[in-house]
Order: sequence, then structure tokens, then C-alpha cells
Amino acid sequence: MSEKIEPLTAFEESLVKLCAVEIPHARRDPERLAAMIERLADSLALTLAIAGGGDMERTNRLYSGAESYMLGMITDYQRVAKRAGNT
Repeated sequence: MSEKIEPLTAFEESLVKLCAVEIPHARRDPERLAAMIERLADSLALTLAIAGGGDMERTNRLYSGAESYMLGMITDYQRVAKRAGNT
């Protein structure tokens, strides 16, 4: 049985499109890539702080879960990045 894939929310779809447009440019420009990473990290930090509701222990658990999720996704995306090259 295959897993049902839910449709993207409007936010998710917008973020995917925004990244898809920026990544081809940023991968050739280290400063642009750094800016992209910093803004995404800032947005994630704000989202985690809000989700944690001011409770640092809860926020740390949320961060730990996000970190684990990202490491898994990075592992998956490494194959794509290697095929695409870095230029």
C-alpha cells in the first residue's frame, strides 16, 4: 500500500516555488547562497520560538526534531546535489 501524499498548503507551495527560482542562481553565488540559508534559518528559528510558546525546553525539543528531520532530508538531497554538480 502506498502512502497518501497530501496536497501542499498555499504556504508550502509558495515556499517551494520561491526556493526553486532562487536555488539555480544561489548555487553559483556563495554570498547569495549564504543569504538564502540565513533567511531560511531565521524564519525557522522564529517559527520554532513561536511554536515553543516561550518554553525553552519545548522549543529545544522542537529544534531537535527539526534538526533530525533536516539531516534526513539532507541525506536524501545529497544524491541530487552530486548529480547536479556545484557549478
